[in-house]
Amino acid sequence: MQGDRVARVYILDAPYRIDKLYEYAIPSDLRGKIRAGIFAAVNFGAGKKPCRALVRETSNESEYPQEKLKPILYISDPGLELTPEQLGLCLFLREQTFCTFGEAVRAVIPQAAFTGTNIKYTVSYAVTAKGEAALADDTLSRSKAKKALLERIKGEPYILRTVLLEESASNSAKLKALLDYGYIEEAKTENYRDPLTDKILPPKTENILNDCQQKAFDTLKTLCSTGKPEAALLHGITGSGKTRVIKALTDTVLESGRQVIILVPEIALTPQTLDLFASFYGQDIAVLHSSLSAGERYDAWRRIKEGKVSVCIGTRSAVFAPFERLGLIVIDEEQEHTYKSDSDPKYHAMDIARYRCAHQNAMMLLSSATPSLQSYYKAMSGKYHLVELGERYGDAKLPEAVICDMRGELSKGDTKAIGNELYREIKQTLADGKQAIIFINRRGYNNYLTCTKCGAVMMCPHCSVSLTNHTVGNRNELRCHYCGYRTYSPKVCPECKSEHLRFVGFGTQHVEEELKELFPDKRVMRMDADTTSTKFAYETILGAFRRHEADILIGTQMVTKGHDFPDVTLSGILLADMTLYLDDYRANERTFSLITQVIGRAGRASFSGKAVIQTYNPDHPVLALAAEQDYKTFYNNEIALRRALVFPPVCDIFLITLCSKNENALLTTAAKMNTELRTMLNETDTVDLILFGPFEAPIYKVSEFYRMRFVAKGRSNAPTRALLRDLLDNFSKAGGSTPVTVSVDVNPTNL
Repeated sequence: MQGDRVARVYILDAPYRIDKLYEYAIPSDLRGKIRAGIFAAVNFGAGKKPCRALVRETSNESEYPQEKLKPILYISDPGLELTPEQLGLCLFLREQTFCTFGEAVRAVIPQAAFTGTNIKYTVSYAVTAKGEAALADDTLSRSKAKKALLERIKGEPYILRTVLLEESASNSAKLKALLDYGYIEEAKTENYRDPLTDKILPPKTENILNDCQQKAFDTLKTLCSTGKPEAALLHGITGSGKTRVIKALTDTVLESGRQVIILVPEIALTPQTLDLFASFYGQDIAVLHSSLSAGERYDAWRRIKEGKVSVCIGTRSAVFAPFERLGLIVIDEEQEHTYKSDSDPKYHAMDIARYRCAHQNAMMLLSSATPSLQSYYKAMSGKYHLVELGERYGDAKLPEAVICDMRGELSKGDTKAIGNELYREIKQTLADGKQAIIFINRRGYNNYLTCTKCGAVMMCPHCSVSLTNHTVGNRNELRCHYCGYRTYSPKVCPECKSEHLRFVGFGTQHVEEELKELFPDKRVMRMDADTTSTKFAYETILGAFRRHEADILIGTQMVTKGHDFPDVTLSGILLADMTLYLDDYRANERTFSLITQVIGRAGRASFSGKAVIQTYNPDHPVLALAAEQDYKTFYNNEIALRRALVFPPVCDIFLITLCSKNENALLTTAAKMNTELRTMLNETDTVDLILFGPFEAPIYKVSEFYRMRFVAKGRSNAPTRALLRDLLDNFSKAGGSTPVTVSVDVNPTNL
């Protein structure tokens, strides 16, 4: 028997401390069948139950005698195999994000691919030659029901089983009998669950580019045709028609026989993007995002893998869509933090896109009105091609932005969410028959509940955060936005038993109620995490607002980005300075991006638009620059600050987090790690890290777990990752009855 005799495999369920290559003997009957990318069953350690493993490589060489190696038991998932690119991508994820190989595989391959149980079939029947003969010689004369059923099937070849069962409840047994006799044959065809199947698509419109868009498209088309990996940043002001350029570029790539992935940062943006592209490409599109059922995701993945579609649209995980002829990966609103995964593997979609484009000689296209500083920095340094759109599409003009100082109203005791100027603008907008979007980056009714006598704040018993007030019917419910804990609002203070309790601050629910009181004859709709928990909630809310079933849309970040509502002429921003003072070096960047995006929702058609920015800090330069949509000045100011303070993009940030339910064990381990990590850094000449910590995480306790952390500044290169991997290895082997888990996140979403 030809073939290698030894396989080196990763065990998919191995924890980090033992995640490495293991050697197994290839039995003679499997030689030639076992190769890199195959999933196999093996016995691992002392366990008797077979484990799933992935074959990394095969060889005839081993440092161990053949008889000492355990044999591979069998191929565990026939028909499922990683391509060389997917295998390399898993190794890339393991190396770059400090995850296990199994975690990387489960990011690349959907769980349902390992079971196959989700495959659905459409079953139909046709009469065989034997059945024809039975009808001809009247074999079934004693069973009139079977004869009638056979004649029914003969009259409509390959009639669906569902149709036959609808006609008679007893057909199931009769069908089986006819099958057993050989009078009919059964045909199965795979039935893909596709959310586009019953979707009513908007009419196809001609994708006409203006001169500015045409110039941008021509540049990108040239880059796409080089046959080499390329990266470009499409920077266009809000409403400049970036999507039209992306659509034209998609056409070019598809015409060349290659495939396209289009990423959006929020599920809320998927319906709009999907409507546009599906109106042109119909069933040639697959959709991948977390709101789909496991079966829908699996079917979409299979359609992509089998070459049945050429375009994939989805959120972060769609970057793994198994296309083998990729020509283009688009990352729309590329600045958004949702492209970074906060769970293992802690990847950024942009890093995966860059890897895939490099291996398939494809183009990575980033698109944004407010690019991340990292991306614009790379464009300025020549690593990305910068393509700009400096004017709005058609007759649309940038909205007028007004910064409204709320300090005066507050000094008079007026604590309403909607200030006087914004109220007047909403009133005029609605009188003109137009619509308004109101943004506040906080859901719930109030921020927290406090006792005015002793100052106690109602806290979550499982997390070190205050509970947020939500209204449920006629009652106030306190909720934790981290662990989900819920309780009804107390009548007296738990600390001092005082009845003097007061709700402080406001969120989307409060603003919704206030708007309904101010405009009782108008329709107000709310869009936040509480109203979008069901499968089609995003599409339902956005569709209803676009159809003018509401006059005002109030929401959190999900209403700010990418939406195109022709009749929205007013944007209102509440508490605009709320994100300016977060304990994060990106506070200015995120505030500028949010405000710019909200302003951009107004006046996108031929109607003039206006934005009212409510703030208690009207002189802050970031607010002024956002109001003017002046990204370049903002970038120049901010990059100078990042250089001076040594923050990304001039370095990388490493967040080392220790987590445990046992606080004493956590503190002991953090102290020990502090000593060991500083010793490791002192003893190496190849790793240059600036280390801070240990200190408590901003939210010290979440879901009963206490958290400590280190922050390091440096470069994410091979020596640095090797040192951090050694650190993880050392501390992941500690174990014990109250283990402390350790993780490393490179350039985390939040510090």
